[in-house]
Amino acid sequence: MNRFLIGLSYLLFLNFELALFMMGGVYGGRYLNSHHALGFDWVMVTTPVSVLLCCIAIYRYLVVIVKSEREKAKHD
Repeated sequence: MNRFLIGLSYLLFLNFELALFMMGGVYGGRYLNSHHALGFDWVMVTTPVSVLLCCIAIYRYLVVIVKSEREKAKHD
């Protein structure tokens, strides 16, 4: 497969994954608010957790891109 298409597929999947994390945090917080109501808003807890997961996902994909570029330079 072409290296450009591999990088493009990583980027598209990263966008999907980030959107999924953010939506999961918001809807998860809403679900917890309606079913397990406490003295605080669950969305304020789940949203920072989902932002942290987004940062971890971006870091993971950057590591994959750097490794693939190093392997590419090694083979050339």
